[in-house]
Amino acid sequence: MEFEMRSVVVKTFPAATEAIAHEHFTTDAVVAVRLGYAATSQSWDGEKLTVVYQLQPSDEGHPPDPPPAAHMESNAQANQERAAANAMANQARAEANAQANQERAEGRDPGGALPPPPR
Repeated sequence: MEFEMRSVVVKTFPAATEAIAHEHFTTDAVVAVRLGYAATSQSWDGEKLTVVYQLQPSDEGHPPDPPPAAHMESNAQANQERAAANAMANQARAEANAQANQERAEGRDPGGALPPPPR
């Protein structure tokens, strides 16, 4: 569920561990703060983190306070970890593709013709 300017919004963050779910929550909390929401409670049930956000009274003409530095640092760290994981996954895919291409190339004769189809 997205923030739809309701007074209370409940969001869940399923994850393998509470720490991973909390990383997802901290990213989401940045958006919530920008939209005028604050997390009022959260609970972990072993599979998902459930967070209750409440719309805060607006200060007419005043933008919401920026997220605390801890959130910004947590988001930066989470982004770096995701980038590293993506880089590793991309490298593994590239190596697998190179290996598959090499195996296909070795299966061909020197003239480059494909082997005859099986009968």
